[in-house]
Amino acid sequence: MLHNTRVSNITKIVNTYVQKVYFWLFIGLIITSLTAYVVSTDPDIYNVILGNDIVFFGLLIAQFAAIVTVSAFIRRIPDNLAEITFVLYCFLTGLTLSSIFLEFDIYSIAYVVLITAAMFGFMSLYGYVTKTDLTSVGNIATMALFGVILALIVICSL
Repeated sequence: MLHNTRVSNITKIVNTYVQKVYFWLFIGLIITSLTAYVVSTDPDIYNVILGNDIVFFGLLIAQFAAIVTVSAFIRRIPDNLAEITFVLYCFLTGLTLSSIFLEFDIYSIAYVVLITAAMFGFMSLYGYVTKTDLTSVGNIATMALFGVILALIVICSL
């Protein structure tokens, strides 16, 4: 009985963690896509970023530095510092990915980002409300099915 209680507690901890990961992925996609959209609509900003190799590669290096820093010190830094670094990383990614908005139709990009963000948001909310195991194969398949259904809805609406 003690073993089952310990496994149940570990499962709850893992589920809470995965639910929070999905939530932060949802937030990260929103930050990245909004940043990229804003940059792509302002010629002055995107000319500074995309027209200057030093600025563009500086942003890429800053992204890499954020990843390396968090990865190296994740067990020693406060949660809020890790969250701030993640938000900064998402912002930097939006700056560097803004060129995608210049090349592709805004609606195509919005659909893809919204489907992905909605999938992570749905799974985070689903895990929060139901307290089920988000790491199980069945729930990962549910997430995939939700993504496919959203994609079909979008495709059919075009």
